[in-house]
Amino acid sequence: MTIYALKFSDKKGDEIPEVVTDGMLLVENEKNESPEPKQAVVVTAVSGPVRKRHPVKNVFVILLGLILMIVLIVGCISLYRHLSSTIEVRHLEIYQGRCGVRYHGLLDADAIDDGEFEQQVEIDEEFEKLVVPAIGDTRNATILHDFNVNMTAIIDKEKGYCYIMNLNRSLVLPPRDFLDLLIKLKKGYYIPDAEVLQEDYRVVTPLIQDLTPFGIYIKEECSKLDTYRLVKMGEPVSMSKRSACNIQDEKYCLGEAGMKTLMCVKIKRCS
Repeated sequence: MTIYALKFSDKKGDEIPEVVTDGMLLVENEKNESPEPKQAVVVTAVSGPVRKRHPVKNVFVILLGLILMIVLIVGCISLYRHLSSTIEVRHLEIYQGRCGVRYHGLLDADAIDDGEFEQQVEIDEEFEKLVVPAIGDTRNATILHDFNVNMTAIIDKEKGYCYIMNLNRSLVLPPRDFLDLLIKLKKGYYIPDAEVLQEDYRVVTPLIQDLTPFGIYIKEECSKLDTYRLVKMGEPVSMSKRSACNIQDEKYCLGEAGMKTLMCVKIKRCS
């Protein structure tokens, strides 16, 4: 829009119109108007309504946490006991001690006998060693049962002989079971008298030169002794070159290894 304004001159009657535009009016108005102070913008964060937990829910959460903690602790204890038991079985420490043996049966050639003796016991996870005294007409000897190679050695250090025979597992408890039985005996566990069992054997010649197949324990005990194989009378063996042998009528008891049997071996002759 255009506005015509009158402008007066010095002379009377001379009126000269002046053109005023919208832009000029706006500029004038802005000059006349005083600037308003800027207001600071304040932002206020309004949160939602706060939910309050019910006391019963709080108690439930606490109880659940305690139960989970107890389950975790019990599980850790059970795992530790299992691992400890496994390690103990695999790494059984050597046990050494003495135990008394009561027996009943035909020990001497003359009559049935009842008696008692004490044997020394050494138990490892792989072998059992019994030191058996002379009983009746038997000789004292060290008996070694090697469960790795399933062999038994009768060691007579006085005469310098070592006799190797098959391990009879039906008459000898494994090391762990035998040790458990000995622990029970210390607590008053009662074992019936051992029945005497006698068997006749013969010596197989020649001497055994290489003891390696019979395991490290038998090799260690018999390496400095004259060592022979023993087989039951009547049991066939492979033919081999015979050598001089003066062993006959020797008798040994193998001790009692937890099976309520006192086995005695009589060596009849050489073959």
